Amino acid sequence: MNWELVLEISIAAAAAIAQVATAYLGYRLTFKNPPRRFRGYYEFAFVVIGLIGVIAIIFASVRTYNAGAENKGLQQTILRQVTGGDNFAYCGAQLLSIRGASPALFLVVQNGGDTAMHNVRVAVSPVESPSYTDPGYASVGYVEIFALPANEAVPTLIRLEEKGYHVDISALNGTVFEKLLIKRAEGKLTQAITVRRNGAVIFDQTSPVP
Repeated sequence: MNWELVLEISIAAAAAIAQVATAYLGYRLTFKNPPRRFRGYYEFAFVVIGLIGVIAIIFASVRTYNAGAENKGLQQTILRQVTGGDNFAYCGAQLLSIRGASPALFLVVQNGGDTAMHNVRVAVSPVESPSYTDPGYASVGYVEIFALPANEAVPTLIRLEEKGYHVDISALNGTVFEKLLIKRAEGKLTQAITVRRNGAVIFDQTSPVP
């Protein structure tokens, strides 16, 4: 049995009965003028039943408000799961060997959040061509990823070299801009990743190239 439904019906019935009883008692007190010895009982019942009705209505309103808040929270959760919420993706380099060839640097797209991102589009340009109006925009490579799982990386076939890149990453939850610098330090390849959203740095990391 759905006890939540039973409770809702009971509250609504109590409020309705209280309203009817209050109206009846008010009618009796106003127009019928009951005997003096019973008038006190009518007045007491009128007040008590009226209070019961008010309490039932308030209780029902609170439950309705809480249900609305829960639904809103659920809607926000679903929206976050669909769009990716405040998550962001960033790109890095990784040494990969394809079909037995010598390892080479390839672009890897990483989800930096705990929910999946969808319709992720990545445009990689030379660092001197950050605008889509520049002739070199997206000349390094472009890739679309339908679903980028939470906290996971997806390798691409975009080849990289030891230099700087500008990366535009867009998804259902907006666009971020990344500067990726790959260089050799003390004989080891390192990558410096800086990601900005609305002009503010949201991710900044320097690490060895895996």
